[in-house]
Amino acid sequence: MDKNEVIPILKACPFCGDMPQIVFGGTFRVQCPDCGANGPPFPSIEGAAKRWNRRGSSDPMDGFA
Repeated sequence: MDKNEVIPILKACPFCGDMPQIVFGGTFRVQCPDCGANGPPFPSIEGAAKRWNRRGSSDPMDGFA
């Protein structure tokens, strides 16, 4: 990782509340070290973090201006 690369902030695991980590195995993904939950793989750290941080909302108008 380049020293100027910014590590994205990750939301806590939605299943157990532990703090996840970014792992690399050909692609990047976010994984919870406690319960083992995994986010979808992505070619970039930023993409993996965005996918992990995306959460469903109970508000049907969420995302609309």
